[in-house]
Amino acid sequence: MIGEVHDSVQDTQTWLLDSSATFHVTPNIEWFSNYSAEASGTVRLGNRQECTIAGIKEVPIQIPNGNTITVRQVRHVPALKRSLVSIDMLVEDGYKKTLSESSWMISQGNMKIGMDTSMITCID
Repeated sequence: MIGEVHDSVQDTQTWLLDSSATFHVTPNIEWFSNYSAEASGTVRLGNRQECTIAGIKEVPIQIPNGNTITVRQVRHVPALKRSLVSIDMLVEDGYKKTLSESSWMISQGNMKIGMDTSMITCID
């Protein structure tokens, strides 16, 4: 399920949309379809820590309306604490990104994921 961050607690069951993630990443091997281990280098986190990529495959993700989308080239990174969906990779795959002062949305055809930004709190 694609969700939102409520606090700093580890959440390995929710996918978070990330506008700065270069790749889709998850620590959850059980989410991959047709998984086969294939060492593929490392990914660098925001804190400059490098983590090993154990494999790259497709993953089906349930979205808030109950439908499922399949995202490609998801990196399996066992050391992560959260799963991230790269907005830029979605755009590369044909999804549309719409941002305004009061909301954001990712869409493709009838599939829409969005949020009213009045619900978002910025912390300095």
